Parts: sequence; structure tokens; C-alpha cells
Amino acid sequence: MRPGGVSMVAMETDSKRLCFVVFLILCITQVTTAQGSERKLGRVISQFDPVRALKDIPQGSASLAFVFDITGSMYDDLVQVIEGAARILATTLARREKPLYNYVLVPFHDPEIGPVTVTTDPIEFQQELRDLYVQGGGDCPEMSIGAIRLALQQSLPNSFIYVFTDARAKDYMLTESVLSLIQNKQSQVVFVMTGDCGNTSHDGFKAYEQIASTSSGQVFLLQKSQVNQVLNFVRVAVQSRKVNLLSTDRDEGDVQKYDLPVDDALKELTVSVSGERPYIKLINPAGEEVNELNGLNKLLKIKKAQIVGIKNPMPGMWKLIVKSESAHTLRVTGLSSLDFVHGFSRTPTLNMKTTSHRPVQGIPTYILLNATDLVPPGRMTKLELLNLYGQRLVEVPLVLDTNHPSLYNVSGFVPPNKEFFYVKVEGIDSKGYQFWRTAPTAITVIIPGAPEVQMPETTYGFYDTKATLLCQVDSLVPYSVQWSKDGAAVGQQLYFSESRTVQYRVESASIFSEGVYMCNASNAAGSAIAQTFLDIKGK
Repeated sequence: MRPGGVSMVAMETDSKRLCFVVFLILCITQVTTAQGSERKLGRVISQFDPVRALKDIPQGSASLAFVFDITGSMYDDLVQVIEGAARILATTLARREKPLYNYVLVPFHDPEIGPVTVTTDPIEFQQELRDLYVQGGGDCPEMSIGAIRLALQQSLPNSFIYVFTDARAKDYMLTESVLSLIQNKQSQVVFVMTGDCGNTSHDGFKAYEQIASTSSGQVFLLQKSQVNQVLNFVRVAVQSRKVNLLSTDRDEGDVQKYDLPVDDALKELTVSVSGERPYIKLINPAGEEVNELNGLNKLLKIKKAQIVGIKNPMPGMWKLIVKSESAHTLRVTGLSSLDFVHGFSRTPTLNMKTTSHRPVQGIPTYILLNATDLVPPGRMTKLELLNLYGQRLVEVPLVLDTNHPSLYNVSGFVPPNKEFFYVKVEGIDSKGYQFWRTAPTAITVIIPGAPEVQMPETTYGFYDTKATLLCQVDSLVPYSVQWSKDGAAVGQQLYFSESRTVQYRVESASIFSEGVYMCNASNAAGSAIAQTFLDIKGK
């Protein structure tokens, strides 16, 4: 006992309490400092947010992403986007089915991108828009592709991404990485452009067209005073249960006529054309031209774009006539719960989790489709792969799995070699009306690389027992394996169709079995080698 009657135990307890209090003060100070820094960076929410990671994101939710050019010439655009965003959010939040889970804002100019805002709070999103400061300019191309890539990375799958700029891309060499992300995220990218640096044939502008074509988006070229009109269309376009019916590009001005099936589950029909002096004509199954007096809504009409919509269209076969005086793009979408998801595999499967978004080049491929809200006797009948111009590349029948009435299979076929293609299905709904559905984005094959080969640095065996060497080979296409010891081939060349762990056995290990063993795997794209040293114990 110390003087004053205070025990050592009590002093130690007080000391621990003091340390804990100091620890809490330090933690609070760090959090406050971090929050202050966060505010300076435009309230950026980091890519890893534990609270967000634990939240249960509703199935089918999407992000609304604005990628905005903040050079000085974009001031008029910004004013309209701020006003338009308020209307978009008010409309989407008032809907019974709320399609948006969060909001992403990616400002950019040359040479900087960001800071990025990701938030579930629509008020914060609007405030961040109002806080944007347009500045600088003069050098027309901007770092837009990197900003689009960042928006795709930060947004949820199946999201709505809108790019606002008056300049072509400076960093168009990043286009391939963006196209890859689009195929994985299945998101749509739409460009709202009030300038193009005076050259629409430049690779920096062509990159926008390629991104839009692949994502079933479009490039809208307009006057600065017309941005608000496009945003009014965005307000209508951002909805749950959006389905694609038709997506095609044309390299020149022409007139195209389509027979367009409308099924009983389709509750809204939208036709969008982007090109010089566009023209759209719709004739319903009763043979009547639809106009503003009998159901046609003109959502956008400017010199280089036209968009029309029809609510609760009559089921049956419609006629669509589209015209433009220049190269143009056509997108036909609708609102419906009748849709499909699909995946590619190298062997037959009934598990969508074992499939991938893209097929592998040059090998037999299987497709698994899962129909949503297709009520019997409705059924899917065939699958087509269409290029970006709507031309059929592959047509195959769909086989219904009798044990799983929503699942359909496509037997092995070799996918198109290199060009982008859309997956389209046709079928009959429960009331006998024909329907079309097209995947949200175009895809291309995965071009396989050389095998990846791994072995442990050392493999241990025991004298006079069997020793097994393991070689993990990962390859997207068939491959062969040749083992060797100290540079000399051992055993026969082996052939495999899928990734696996390849074994080599030494039946009765001895001191003479020790050495460097190599596993050489080769496929059509190249070869790779890994090695291990076999160390025999108990000699």
C-alpha cells in the first residue's frame, strides 16, 4: 500500500483510463481533420466506404453519373445542367419504383480529373454541381475518356452516364479500357456535346462515337441553348425496367424501314435518332400513323436529334420509318419487366454464376439465358448476334430447359471473331404477341493470351515413396503441357481443354530423382514455363 491509502491496482486502473481518454481524443482529432480535408476535396466519398459496403443495395439499382467538362467555355452548359439535374431528381424520386441508388459527379479539364463525388444524397449531389467552378480553356481537347473511365469504375452496373463537354478527347488512347468496363458494367454512356473542336473525323471524336455505339448510348451535337431540352429527355429516360429493343448505327444518310413488334408487357416505347435532320414515323398495328393527337410525345426535336415516346403502345406489329441526311444512330427502348440476362461458358451449365459476360475467341461457346417475367405459354424462340449496324452475324434456336422453365440454352457455336455485337432474343409472350429484347451493351470476344503457370519453389518428397509435382495452368483455350527434368523432356506431352492443376508423379523417389522440374504449357497464343526443385528427404 502506497501513502495515502491508494493501492497499486487503483493507480494502474486510473492510468489505463487516462490512456483510453487520450486515445479517444486522438481519434476524434484525426476524424475531424479527415472530414475537414474531405470538405476541401469537394466531399469526396472514397472508393472503399465501410458503411456503404455493408449496406444492402436493392437489386436492380443504378447510379446516375454526370461527367462534366469544367473549362471556362462550359459556363452556360453548367447553369442548364444544375437546373436540369433538379428536375431529373425530382421526377425520379417521385416515381414508385426508384431506379437510382446513388449519384456520381466527375469534373474534368486538361490536365486534371476530379475530385469525384459519390453520394446517396440527391441534395448533396446537387450542391456539388452548384459548387463546380468553370475556369481556363484555350486548348480544345480535354481529358474526357479518363473521366468516363472513373465514372464507370465508381458507378453501379446498369447505370446512366451522361458526359457534358464542348471538346473532343485528348486521352482517346484510353478508349479500349473504357470499352472493356462498359462490357463488364453494362452501363449506357450518352454524350451531350456543344462543340467538337471543329473536327468530327478526329480519333478524339471517334472515341465518343465508339463508346456510345458499344453502350447503346448516343452522341448529341447541339447548340449551348439546347442543353435543357436534352435534359428534359434524360428526366424521362432514367427509369427502372428499361429494356432495349433495337440499336443500330448507319454510316450515311438514308431511309430505313423496320417491322417493330410490341408485346403486351411493353408499357412505353421510345425512339431516338441522332443525326442531321432526323425524321421518325410510327404506324401502329391498326395501320394508323401515330402523331401528337393520338399518343405521340415529342421528347426532343432539334436539328441533329429527335426523340419520340408513346405510353401504353398498342400490342402488335408496328412499322417504324427512320430517315437522316447524314450518318446517324437509332435506339429503340421501352419499359417492361419482360427481359433476359445471359452469360457465356465453355461447357454447358445451368448456373449463371459460372458464366462470363464475354465469350472467348475461337472456341465452341455455350449461352445460358434466364428470362424474367415471361409467363407460360410465352417462350423465347431464337437468339441472334447482331453487329453495330444491325446485320445478323449468328442465328441459333433457343432450347428451353424443361426442369427450369425460365432457363434457355444455346448449344456450342463459335462466336464472331473480333467485331462488337449485340445479343438479341425473339419470342412470343403469353398472349401470343411477338417480342424483341436486346442486351444493354454490345460485347466482343476475349482474345486469349498465353497460359499462366505456377509452381512452388520447392517440392518435398520422401525416399522410396511416390512424389507428386503440381503445376497450376490457367488458360482460356486448349493447351498442352510438357514436363522436363534438368532440361530433358520426361513423360508424354499432355493435352487439356480447361484450366487445371497438372500432376507429374515420380513413382519411387531416390537421390537420383532430385533436380529442377519444369512445366511448359503452350496454347495458340504462346507458352509459359514454371519450375520447382524436388527435394527428397530421408536419403
